[in-house]
Amino acid sequence: MGKYVLDEKDALDVVEKYFRDRPKYVSVDTETTGLYWDVHEAFLIQVGWGGDNNFAFPVKYVNYVAKILNDESSEKIFHNAKFDLHFLKNLGIEVKGKLHDTQILARLLLSGNESLGLDDLASKLIDPKAKEAANALKKWMNKERNRRSRLLTQALREAGFTRKEYDFWKQNNVPIPPAVQEIEREIELDVTYEDVPIEIMEKYATGDVKHTHALFHKFYPIVERNKLVKVYEKDMRITSYVFNWERTGMTVDLPYLKAGIEYGERKLSELREEINELAGRELNTNSPKQVLEIFNDRGVPITKTNEEVLEEIAKDDLLASKILEYRKHSKIVGTYFKPIYERAKNSGGRIHANFKIAGPVTGRFASNDPNLQNIPNYDLGEKLNVRRAFVPTEDYIFVFMDYSQMEVRIMAEYSQDENLIQAIVNNEDLHTKTALAIDPRAKEIYNPNLPKDEQTDEFKTIRDYAKRTTFGIFYGIGAKTLAKNLGVDVLTAKQYINNFFNLYPGIKRFMDSVQYTAMRRPGCYVINKFGRVYWGEEGREYKLANYLIQGTGADMIKTAIDRCENLLKNYKSRIVLMVHDELIFEIAKDELFLIPKLQKLMTDFPQFNIPFEVGVEYSDTSWADIKLWKDNYIQQTA
Repeated sequence: MGKYVLDEKDALDVVEKYFRDRPKYVSVDTETTGLYWDVHEAFLIQVGWGGDNNFAFPVKYVNYVAKILNDESSEKIFHNAKFDLHFLKNLGIEVKGKLHDTQILARLLLSGNESLGLDDLASKLIDPKAKEAANALKKWMNKERNRRSRLLTQALREAGFTRKEYDFWKQNNVPIPPAVQEIEREIELDVTYEDVPIEIMEKYATGDVKHTHALFHKFYPIVERNKLVKVYEKDMRITSYVFNWERTGMTVDLPYLKAGIEYGERKLSELREEINELAGRELNTNSPKQVLEIFNDRGVPITKTNEEVLEEIAKDDLLASKILEYRKHSKIVGTYFKPIYERAKNSGGRIHANFKIAGPVTGRFASNDPNLQNIPNYDLGEKLNVRRAFVPTEDYIFVFMDYSQMEVRIMAEYSQDENLIQAIVNNEDLHTKTALAIDPRAKEIYNPNLPKDEQTDEFKTIRDYAKRTTFGIFYGIGAKTLAKNLGVDVLTAKQYINNFFNLYPGIKRFMDSVQYTAMRRPGCYVINKFGRVYWGEEGREYKLANYLIQGTGADMIKTAIDRCENLLKNYKSRIVLMVHDELIFEIAKDELFLIPKLQKLMTDFPQFNIPFEVGVEYSDTSWADIKLWKDNYIQQTA
């Protein structure tokens, strides 16, 4: 019986050995043809339970390995569990037994500068040679890719073509001659894991489950000793909920996306012509070198071509304005419209984003493919509004529940600053209050009889500076960084920070005490109100106050998710997305009575003295068309 299952006899032998050994823990991994479970496929499933008991099953033997994965008596260990669970579910496998994730364990125990990749963790903590199998695999794939590339070049030459011609056709989407298409069919340039020889793949594949198993037995006892089991188990529950969000996905308007792509490409073509005409020559707007050269030639000496610099000169130079407009359109079309359309049209009109639960050290989620938490907020008109493409599933409405001033309220709770607490309790506009304190000019131009939106532009700017100063201080930035962020001199930034702390002295005491406390502890750590530990980095202890604030917010939202999911498990309504401090639900139209119940679950935190508020909005059309929720909507739709 080898480590790599070659036939049904091998598969049966592994299964029989598993049931003889009856291990408590089984590590699990998959090898796939790509990263997207809704597009790609698994071709290998690996299991291991310690020592030399590490085995790789090609998917044609899925019915055998499923017997192990379906056994409830063993706990299953993954590294990035959601990824593998999606591919296993596609094969009809429901993994049973308690689930563990060594990536989540690592996030709980390691500081923010540590890589959470399996190979990196294993080579540092388990076996210095852990990367050898992966390096051997990469070396073989690179060598094979070069070999195929040489074969293609030779075949093209024999057919009367050049490689330069071929590369130009591919890069510019030029139709390829039939003879070349035939060569492409014979010589596949893309090298996949499925092409790798068994003797190389066996070491790589079985090594992953071996190292995952070892990491679990290294990490879990530390989690137990540090009383982090409850925090870890909550993260594992969140993993199962988010798995379902990803699986369900969100409905998108495919015709709108397609029309937006067509419109966007026409607009980009028009902008390119305008830019070239203004420049007096053909200009590649994505080339910093060319953009620098053209502005220097025009007597506008700049050293950078980023958005901030171009916006400054765009006030007097139409070319800069057009380049900015081009870049914005290019980002919306290329980063959002096209990828979302291509993914969704192959997935029944739904987009399945990926959420990284073990991403930021604070415990907050990250999102990618697409990043729904970072959609640009600039307005390119109705035809290119990314949020307009996301629509509720039929017979549902979107409901948006957003925490109001979450980080400010958490800071008030930790710091117990009297002025900050008073502002929250009295429902004052915090940033107006701060603006009046940090900038002497603000008091001269502020009109207390007008709402913030009707103040002068100058006061609005100072208020914005106050807001950015507040969160900058929360994040631990200094005067130099604040000055750069605001576009003011360092002396002004120092004045803002000093005046801020004069207004809110409790915040200063809190931030200083966090660093002082952490530095006196072995490992330099602090603990939030939910029991999560944040590990400091030498010389960067100032970040710990930010970790506490953001991390507490992350745990509040995770607690809210846990509660809401428990309520919704017997209903059709569901959570579909989390964006920063906001949960997005699809509520069935005959279950609107759930909305106030969900809102209450999100605000009930008796361990806090500071009250938390959650605003409720909805849309029955698209994510872009949001309205304030009113209880009488239920009667209107009944």
